Amino acid sequence: LMILGATGPMHVEAAVGTLLVTLSGPTRPERNGPWGLYDVALSRADQCSCLYQRRCRRDVPCITGIGVEDVLAAVERRLQAHG
Repeated sequence: LMILGATGPMHVEAAVGTLLVTLSGPTRPERNGPWGLYDVALSRADQCSCLYQRRCRRDVPCITGIGVEDVLAAVERRLQAHG
């Protein structure tokens, strides 16, 4: 299982069948993936004012709203879905 941002390496991992939990700030998982049936995408895109921009306009980037508890719960969901 990999926990990573919605970047190029995510697509490589998906291509080789790695279980994924992804973290997205200013990008929407519907557009950027992951697209695996059981992969879990955590996103704060609905709270971002800088969608698809290279630099955040906020003092605290929206991705920081994804907490450790959120990630651990997503990992558990992804592992359980793997069967």
